[in-house]
Amino acid sequence: MKVGDLVKWHRDGDIGIVLGFVQDDVSGGYLGNPIIKWYVAGLTHSVNGIDDSIEIGDEDLEVISECR
Repeated sequence: MKVGDLVKWHRDGDIGIVLGFVQDDVSGGYLGNPIIKWYVAGLTHSVNGIDDSIEIGDEDLEVISECR
């Protein structure tokens, strides 16, 4: 997963774009949770704010289109 990837949250079908990552350990190069801007299924506008509450390895979060 990287910045610019489109992701899907399978619990509710929302689609989002990865804007960045929460940096938990700069010296070790560990990337924390992705920072995602969500676009709610069935709506033509985005949800206000960003979300960094989903862990990078969560099985309900899927990369559906990779940024080149």
